[in-house]
Amino acid sequence: MAAEKFNPAPNQRDLSNIFVNPRQQLKYSFVFFGGAIGLMCLYIIFFLYYLSSTIASLANTFAVSPDVAQDLNRSILTASIALIAFSVTLTFVMFAAGIALSHRIFGPMIPIKRLIEQLRAGDYKARGSLRKKDEWHDVMDGLNDLADKLERKHG
Repeated sequence: MAAEKFNPAPNQRDLSNIFVNPRQQLKYSFVFFGGAIGLMCLYIIFFLYYLSSTIASLANTFAVSPDVAQDLNRSILTASIALIAFSVTLTFVMFAAGIALSHRIFGPMIPIKRLIEQLRAGDYKARGSLRKKDEWHDVMDGLNDLADKLERKHG
């Protein structure tokens, strides 16, 4: 008996459904990813610099004991770790948002290219459709109008 190819249900997603054009999608996702990392790094640098200078200023102004200064430094470390954890989480969220956005842009290219190939092959009855949240509805509508005109002209 020949091995059957597993076909997931239409509502199930695998990586080939998410990464329809991996090179382009990852390029856009890394733009989000890099932007998030860049902004978070700048924010962390400014945060730590101003926090450290403020604590040093307070320590000099109020003659803080070494124990209090050590507690303040521990607080800075805790705040820094929390900020870095938040930044890493935000970076991954931005990467996922880049993937999701790029999927809405590049995913419709599959049915659009399919319709173009059908029209090129002379199947003028072919029509295409996209999901509601996809981009490129105007392109698909234009191709469907073209198919209507070709069907009328060439039967």
